[in-house]
Amino acid sequence: MKKIIFLIFVFLFSSPAFAQVRDIDFCQKNICFKPELPGHAGLNLVGTSTLTYLIFDVYVAAFYANSDYNVTESPFDEDVSKYLVLEYLRDISKEDFIKKTKELLANDKSYSYRARDSDFEKVYNSFEDVKIGDRYSLSYDDLTGKTCLFLNKIEKLCIKSLDFSKAFFGIWLSESSVNERFTKELLGKY
Repeated sequence: MKKIIFLIFVFLFSSPAFAQVRDIDFCQKNICFKPELPGHAGLNLVGTSTLTYLIFDVYVAAFYANSDYNVTESPFDEDVSKYLVLEYLRDISKEDFIKKTKELLANDKSYSYRARDSDFEKVYNSFEDVKIGDRYSLSYDDLTGKTCLFLNKIEKLCIKSLDFSKAFFGIWLSESSVNERFTKELLGKY
């Protein structure tokens, strides 16, 4: 009997179906993210979350970081490659993006974004209205030091500055972020 149970155990855990478990997408609100960011080897999913404002779901987000990133020991602003994806669940105007970004940056006391005003002016100029289903993505490449903003996989701008990266990613990932629970879920701390 023990041999039969052992053989069943070996068969189940060596089957291709079990081996594919690590390839299962992580989904929220019918929006799914891969465990590893497609086209970006070594960037692994850290966490996902949905941002809700009042009673309205605004977007679903996923945060990816270099495989060396340790959620329990590493702050989000460490100089490692990272990628944030925001898929919108409602239409938002360019003007609302600018207003909310300025508000969040002003509330973040951990970084002196004022020294980077010209960089954020470029960001504001690159913003566009979004429709339901659009995706803004933000990437930081630790090899080039560039932070790039994409809308539906189209590059809108790139800025080479770790300080800028910390401030921009901080909108979603710092202690002064858009929402504490949202941030903890993205950082895999919930």
